[in-house]
Amino acid sequence: MKLLRLSAIFAFLMGAAPAYAQTYVEPRWDAVPDGELTRSLMPAFATWLGIGGSATLHCRAEQDGHPFNCRVIAESPPGLGFGAAARLVAASGTIRAARSGERIVGGSFRTRVNFMVEEVSSAANRQDPAPTPEPESLALTLARQIVSSADDPTADSWDRLDGLDHDRRAVVSAWIEELMPFSEAEMKEARAVQLTRLFSERDLKRILRGEKVSTPTQEAFLASIPAETTRERDATKELRRRYCSRYEC
Repeated sequence: MKLLRLSAIFAFLMGAAPAYAQTYVEPRWDAVPDGELTRSLMPAFATWLGIGGSATLHCRAEQDGHPFNCRVIAESPPGLGFGAAARLVAASGTIRAARSGERIVGGSFRTRVNFMVEEVSSAANRQDPAPTPEPESLALTLARQIVSSADDPTADSWDRLDGLDHDRRAVVSAWIEELMPFSEAEMKEARAVQLTRLFSERDLKRILRGEKVSTPTQEAFLASIPAETTRERDATKELRRRYCSRYEC
C-alpha cells in the first residue's frame, strides 16, 4: 500500500513538472535601431579625421518596447563620443523582452553599435559636387546676408569638435588655430557657398524673413561641403597625426 501511494505521488510530480519547466527566451531586438540615425549620429570630430569606432552597451529590458538604462561598458577608441552616440542609437530600437514560457520576465542584454566612416564623408576623397556660384549671384548675396546676420559666424568651427572629450578640446583647438589660421572672412564665405548648395533662392529669402524651411538631409549636407584645398587637406592630415600620436585612434 505504501508502495502504491509513493508511486502515485511520484507520477503526480512527474506529470506536474512540465508546468514549471518553462522555456527561457533571451531578450532580442524586435525592431533594430535605425541605421540612418547611426550614420547621422557619427561624431563630427571623428568623421573629420576619418576615425571609425564602436561602443558596447548594457541595457535593461523589463517589458516589450524601448531598452532603458543603457550604460557604456566599452568604447573604442575612447574620447570621441561613440558611447554617447550609441546610447541614442540603441534607444531608437525596440526590444522583445525575455520570456519564461509566455510570461515576460525582467532582464538585461548587451549590444554593440558600430560607427563607420563613409567614403562620402571623407573630404580628401571627394570631388567638389557642385559649382561655386558667381560672386555677384543673387543666391550668394542672400547667403552672405544670412551668414552676416548670424550671432556667431565661426560657430561651425566648433561643430567639428562634436563628440570630443572636453578635456581634449583645449589641446585640439590650439592645433586647429595653428594649422588652420583661416580668417573670419574666409569662413563666412565658405558658409555662404554651402548655403547656396543647400537651399534655393526662394528658401534663402524665406530664411532671411525668419520663416521655416525644410531641413536638408544628411547626404545633402555632406554633398554641400566645399572640397578641401591642398592646404586644408595637408592641415587635416597633420591634425590627425598629432591627435593619434597623443590619444588613442
